[in-house]
Amino acid sequence: MDRRLVRGLDYYTHTAFEITAPDIGAQSSIGGGGRYNGLVEICGGPPIPGIGYALGIERILLAMERQGISIPGQAQSDVFVVTAGDQAADAAFQLVFKLRANGIPADKDYLGKSLKAQMKFAGKTGASHAVIIGEQEIKQGVVMVRDMGTGEQESVPADQIVKYFQDQKSYQGS
Repeated sequence: MDRRLVRGLDYYTHTAFEITAPDIGAQSSIGGGGRYNGLVEICGGPPIPGIGYALGIERILLAMERQGISIPGQAQSDVFVVTAGDQAADAAFQLVFKLRANGIPADKDYLGKSLKAQMKFAGKTGASHAVIIGEQEIKQGVVMVRDMGTGEQESVPADQIVKYFQDQKSYQGS
């Protein structure tokens, strides 16, 4: 225990702590926190004591790397949903949820990338198929399914997309 530790004295009371990883050099702190008496009250709430902390994900990953701890890769999705337009973004959330609920690994873009950038990212994820949803597809009640290996595309009724992928592979559902 280092009794000389000082962290944001303006609201910490009593105990303050810091978590360090010496392997990452002079800036070895990966997290810290402390006891707050009166912080909730200062913010307009009742007098409730508490404790809080924060961790730096990048610092933790760096420490793990330096210690030879491997970080598991992201689970691969079979289907990557690509969108064009605001309505399509809403439909994509619903579609990803529906596919996952039926045991089909699926994901989408969460950063608002362009259609071209989403397709490029879909290829990088290793997805076998991209499902493309745009304003026109929504109006027609269809989605475009692109085989990422062959580049072939076909139109599939939106309400049949789960069955389409279940017929492609033996998904057991979860």
